[in-house]
Amino acid sequence: AACIVDGPGADRCLYMNNSAAEINGFTFRGGRLPNSTYSIFGAGIYVVDATVRNCTVTGNGIDFTYMPNISQGGGVYISGGTARNCTISDNYAFGGVTSSAFTPTGAQGGGVYATGGASIEDSLVSGNFSSGGPNTSGGGIHCSDGSVAKRCRISSNYIRTMNGKGGGAYLSGGSRLSNCIVNDNVLQAYWSDRPVMPEFTGAGGGASVIDSTVQNCTICWNSIQIDGER
Repeated sequence: AACIVDGPGADRCLYMNNSAAEINGFTFRGGRLPNSTYSIFGAGIYVVDATVRNCTVTGNGIDFTYMPNISQGGGVYISGGTARNCTISDNYAFGGVTSSAFTPTGAQGGGVYATGGASIEDSLVSGNFSSGGPNTSGGGIHCSDGSVAKRCRISSNYIRTMNGKGGGAYLSGGSRLSNCIVNDNVLQAYWSDRPVMPEFTGAGGGASVIDSTVQNCTICWNSIQIDGER
């Protein structure tokens, strides 16, 4: 039977930093990084140069952080490693706020934040969520610094902010999306406590791509929604 690692509700489930390390067939759930001044990366798992195979990362999240930093990787934060044949679902990342003005900063990668040439392969990224202010991106997956997502399905993820980018996926810095299906993701422009809707500067209900490559992908049934309250 698969091994289940239940998060303690106040820390991530796993930290792994070794190029020779590999973990196979685990479920990581319930990891949570609460209001914090130091730990805002990878509530489910934080991986550096290691390999994650046949794992499920679900129900993990980063809460608001009282600091002017950006939350990254509600489910998975991976730098330079590989995640293969994994399910990354129903995770979330909320952006931080500055301690003085309580101004939202941002959240990147509700499901996955991949950087340093990391590779996400043959995986499902679904039902993840990012919310914050400026710099909120990648409701499902955020790829930067030459990272790659290939043969993945990125579906039913969303961002809730006035200026987010990439409800499903966000790519920058020479990253690549290859042979993926990106469907049914949502960028939701939401505002409250303002008498007039502010300027909307978001982009890409399905994917937002900056200085990166999209190759042989199907991107369909994604949307941008406007929803405000007073």
